[in-house]
Amino acid sequence: MDAISKTLLWLKHYRAWKSFAQHSGDRIRELMQELNLSPSPGAVRYDKVPGGKGSGDSVEEKHLERQQDTRALIDDLKARSRTARESTTLIELAISSLAPADKELITHRAIDGMTWTATAIRCGCGESYCRRRCKIIIKELAFILFPEQ
Repeated sequence: MDAISKTLLWLKHYRAWKSFAQHSGDRIRELMQELNLSPSPGAVRYDKVPGGKGSGDSVEEKHLERQQDTRALIDDLKARSRTARESTTLIELAISSLAPADKELITHRAIDGMTWTATAIRCGCGESYCRRRCKIIIKELAFILFPEQ
């Protein structure tokens, strides 16, 4: 994927990433609280029920497996949240380096998802100018975000 396509993709997903980064902390806290829960001592059994059929796991074993799964989910959420936060910060920094008119144009078109007509009205210029200028801005952002490509 070239830098321009990657930049367009990043701008398209910016709002979702920003929302995820803002709200993932709540989900991580909920999962941490869930980890602190433990089965009540009366419900825990360490071996099979006498006379029971089959070989079922004890409640404690099931609880430990759930804890391991929850810890893995927390670690995954933390990593994805960190990546989303870093990506949105990079996008924000790249956009902040643009001229004010270019910031407005790229924000309305790429991030807010406005139509070309609505973007042109908001920016106070013609639709064809917005289209041409947007291509130039995307190239600038691609160079800022992905200089190695």
